[in-house]
Amino acid sequence: MERARTLQWMFFEQYSHEPYIAVARFQMEYLGKSVSELEARLVERGTAALKRMDEALEGGGPGGPTLAGNRLAEQYGISVAGFDPATPIPSQADREAKK
Repeated sequence: MERARTLQWMFFEQYSHEPYIAVARFQMEYLGKSVSELEARLVERGTAALKRMDEALEGGGPGGPTLAGNRLAEQYGISVAGFDPATPIPSQADREAKK
């Protein structure tokens, strides 16, 4: 059962998450597009994927779905607690301006 659940989330990431989240992030980060300039399909499907993931993670706890990335992030001192997926990703220019 554990293997099946792992594969389920791997397929989810590859086919329901990455094609929309990664493409939107690339377009915002490297092409300088705002959210309003993205294809509506990317925003809608990306939002749906994040909602599905949030719903599954709410039922977490022992045996519930977890994200290995959260554990790795925390291991390297990066807090993921309270992360809001609606928070805009800062552009390269914004990050450089803060330096």
